[in-house]
Amino acid sequence: MAIIMKSNQFDYQIKIGLQEQADRFQSAADTDIAFEKVMLDAEERKKQRSPIKERGINMKKFNMKKAIIATVAAVMVLGTLTVASGGIAGIHSSSSARLDYTKYTDLATAENRVGVTTNAPQSFSNGYTFKGINIKDVSYENEENATIDSFQSIAVRYKNGSDEVSYDVDPRHILPVYNDSMEHFEKDGITYYYHAVRNMWVRPDYKPTAEEQAQVEAGTLNIGYGADKTSYSDSMSVTWEKNGQMRQLFCMDVDLSKEEFINMALEIQ
Repeated sequence: MAIIMKSNQFDYQIKIGLQEQADRFQSAADTDIAFEKVMLDAEERKKQRSPIKERGINMKKFNMKKAIIATVAAVMVLGTLTVASGGIAGIHSSSSARLDYTKYTDLATAENRVGVTTNAPQSFSNGYTFKGINIKDVSYENEENATIDSFQSIAVRYKNGSDEVSYDVDPRHILPVYNDSMEHFEKDGITYYYHAVRNMWVRPDYKPTAEEQAQVEAGTLNIGYGADKTSYSDSMSVTWEKNGQMRQLFCMDVDLSKEEFINMALEIQ
């Protein structure tokens, strides 16, 4: 069954991604695009809808640096999966441009602030180690862009060299979009949903081929509009629910196999 994200969700997703890019890549050399300019561009795109943007992400003519591309992909974890279920048509998320906590010993404080239990390890067996924590403000919105639910969630960041992985926990049940139509497996009574997607970044006037459009509808390809030239990135996520809270591990363009990435999720007890 093809599961499709509504096209009008991309303006939400691009704004989320641009807001979070400083969180994940604030020390990277390729974050030289001013954050304020990026946010102004995002707001302008939201005001001025165009046919191109309705098909996907319409970034203006600034270069899409790796940091921004990575984060846009991160907030498009659902890819072409639809969020529309139970009245939810979009998800809006924002956080500080800096890490809220930089010490692992602050994890309990962050959990109490949000009201979740993460069981986040200080490190993983494959070498990824704790980098910091962000507190995110999240809201679910309906078709009219009205907020129908709002809460805070926690994002624990891990790094291994220049590669990064994010582990998010929301104080809400897993979204209905995660179901048996997705690749999944069970362990210790918990169902884990694995999703891999290729992100294709193209010029604003790019027109997808029939094959690419079929991949979009199948949920295996995201198309982001606004790059100077075509490029690709690959992202993975593992999502599950524990104690009534949704958990998700995400990565993009990292040196991890599918098996290694899934094992990281399984290390979180």
